[in-house]
This record gives sequence, C-alpha cells and structure tokens, in this order.
Amino acid sequence: MLRKTVAKGLAVTALMAGAAQPAMADGTWGGNGSYCAGSTFITCFSIDMSWTGNVATLTVLNGGTEDDLIKAIGIINIPDLPDGWSYTLGGQAGYCNTSVDQGCPAEIGGLTGGQFPDAAVAATNDQGSMPGDGESGTWTFTFTGFANQAAIDAALGGASVGGHFISGPNDCSTKWFVTSEEDFNSGPTDPVCGEETVIPEPATMMLLATGLVGLGGASLMRRRKQNS
Repeated sequence: MLRKTVAKGLAVTALMAGAAQPAMADGTWGGNGSYCAGSTFITCFSIDMSWTGNVATLTVLNGGTEDDLIKAIGIINIPDLPDGWSYTLGGQAGYCNTSVDQGCPAEIGGLTGGQFPDAAVAATNDQGSMPGDGESGTWTFTFTGFANQAAIDAALGGASVGGHFISGPNDCSTKWFVTSEEDFNSGPTDPVCGEETVIPEPATMMLLATGLVGLGGASLMRRRKQNS
C-alpha cells in the first residue's frame, strides 16, 4: 500500500510541516522528513540525505518504540544509472557494501521480491552495530562512473531511501521505503506483528523532532562550509 505523507494523518505529521525540501542540484533530497511506514508492521523514523559532488550522506534516526534495530539502509530505485557505475561505503561502523562484500546480507530486496539492482545499500548482521530505538546512524556512499555532476544530481535527486528494521513487535522485521516525492509504503501489516500503527509516545515524538532539527542544522552547516 502506497500513501502520501500528508494523507497519513499520524501525530508525526506535525514534525514534517516545512521539513521536506524540493530535490535540487545543490544536493538536498526531496524526501527528507519524518515518517511512519513499513511492510509487516509500521515503525517511525526520520531521514536526512544530501550529497556533495559524488558523495552522498544518509542519516536516519530510529524512532521505533519496540526494540527496533536498523539492519539495512540504502539509496534505492536510483534512476538513469550508467553502465559500470559503483559505490564505496563509509560512515557507520559494522556495515558492509551489499554490492561487493562477499556474504554481506541483501536485506532490502524483499520490497520488490528481489534485491535492488539499482541501489546502494549498507547492511549488517551484527546487532551491536545497529542503531536502536532513539538512536541515529550515518552512512556515506561515494559513487563512481557518472559522466558529470548533473548526472549525479539527477540520479540522487530522483532516488528513494529504503530500510530494513528488525527485532520489532514479536521479533518481527519490517521493510520500508520513501520516495523523493514523499510517498511511502504502509502495509499490509501482519497480524502477528500488530495490525495497527503504534503512535510514538510524546517523548519519542520530541526526540524525532529534535533529531530532525539537528539533522537539518548539520546539513546547513555543511553547505555553508562548502560555499565558504
């Protein structure tokens, strides 16, 4: 099921007001904001994605309330990828590059029935490395093989972000995605994992709001440093 953020009607909507920015060549992704989404159960999170040159930085704040862990995260459904493109992974310790690291779990592909061929994904089997409820992680993806900056801007600006959270209600896992136009998946949920969306407690909502403001401030500081 695909929903628009503005149509979700959750308490998290207030956090998203004014948060999303249009995708622009300056490296700010259009889907940045806070969401509650998922496949088998609904979980909440916030996203901040930007890029400088060929290096994309993705920060995700885990707003889960039922012992959620971020097992995999990535930039998915990247349009117009050139032949021979590739990426290297940095940032969050303990995660591997699903495209080149032997044995690295391919953990987001279930959204479409198979691993994304047009994605840059970081994954791990080490639960000690996975950000839990109220924690954030930052991953960097350095792309090669693009003809010019305009091609990179178009590809990243039109991509989606996807994630795989595990160890949620009844030890269920869920997979979510958000597009650059703020569309996201919302079920169908599994009754074993909880049919209803769990609205985060006020303290968690404040954490999401604070985290989103902090992520936005960090992006602004990066851009100012770049301009100077």
